Amino acid sequence: MKKFARKEAGMGIKKLFFLVGFMGFFPVLMFLTAQQGVEIVWVEGKVEEQQQGNKWTFIEEGTTVLPTAILRLSRDTLVELRYGPLHMRLRKPGVYNLAEIISSTREAQKNSTGPGMMVEKIARLVGKDTTSPVITTTAGARGASAQDSSLLETMCWDEGERTEGIKEKEDPFLYILSLYAEGDYPAVVKGAQAIKQRGTVSPEEVFRATYWEAVALYAQDLLLPALRVLENTPFYSNVPEYGPAVFLKARLYMDMTDWSQALGCLQQYEGVNISVRDRQAALFLQALCYEGLAKKGEAKKVLEIAQALDPNSDVGQEISAYLKRM
Repeated sequence: MKKFARKEAGMGIKKLFFLVGFMGFFPVLMFLTAQQGVEIVWVEGKVEEQQQGNKWTFIEEGTTVLPTAILRLSRDTLVELRYGPLHMRLRKPGVYNLAEIISSTREAQKNSTGPGMMVEKIARLVGKDTTSPVITTTAGARGASAQDSSLLETMCWDEGERTEGIKEKEDPFLYILSLYAEGDYPAVVKGAQAIKQRGTVSPEEVFRATYWEAVALYAQDLLLPALRVLENTPFYSNVPEYGPAVFLKARLYMDMTDWSQALGCLQQYEGVNISVRDRQAALFLQALCYEGLAKKGEAKKVLEIAQALDPNSDVGQEISAYLKRM
C-alpha cells in the first residue's frame, strides 16, 4: 500500500512538473502567436514553409508567416526577415524554427559583446573630415540627416540622360542624391535601378547607380540585398563612389560578423586616396576584424601602427584607450 502511494505521489510530481513546464512555455508561445507576423522582406533562391502533415509549400518575397513557422532553405538561398524591430538573416541551407531564431536574435542583442560593439562607433568616424558627402553618408547611412543639403552642394556631376522625375539634361544622379537627402530610401533604390536599366549606360554609371542602390538598402537595414548588388557589380576606381563602395562592402561584412571578408575590403580601402584620420579608423576596424578572427596579436600590431599615424586625433585617442583595455 505504501509502495503504491509512493508511486502515485511520484506520478503526481511528474504531472506537476509537466504542467509547470508547459504553463511556463505556454505564455511565450501565446505571445509569439499573438504578435504581428514575420515578414519575408527579401529572398534569393527557394524558401519553403512547413504545413500540416509534414508538407512543404514555397513562399515568396513579401509573404508574412507566423513567428512559430518552420522554414526550409535550399542551397544558395539568402533570406532577409523582419519581425517588429528585429532583422534576421538566414544564409545557409537547412531547416529553421523561427521562434528559436527570434529568441536567439533577441538574446544576442541583449548580450552583445566583442568587436561588434566598437564597429558602429569607429565606422561612423570615417569621412568626417572630408568634403565628399558620399563617404560621410556611407559611414553613417542609417543615421544621416534627411536635411543634409551639403549632399547637393559639395559634389559635381557630369551631365547625363533623363530619368523619370527629372528635367532634360539634368544628371540623374542629382535626382538620386536629392531623394537620399530627403530620406526617401525606397525611391533611391527605384531610381538607381532605373538608371541601370537605361538603353545607353556605361559600366561606370552602372557601378555608381549600384552604390546608391546598396547604400539606400543599407539605410533600410536590408543588409543581404545591399551586399548582393555590390558583389554582383564590377567596381571602377575612376568614379567618386569607389572608395565609399569599398567601405560600405566592408561595413556590411562587419555587420554580419564575416570578419575575414571585411578585413579584405578594409585592406582594399587603404589603397583609396583617404585622409590620415580615415586611414586610422580603417586600421582600427581591421584590428577589430582580427579580434573577431581570434588573432589578438595581429590586432594589437595594427592598432599600434594606426596610433602612430596621429596619437592626438580623436581616433588616435580611441585607439589608446582600447589598447589599454587589451
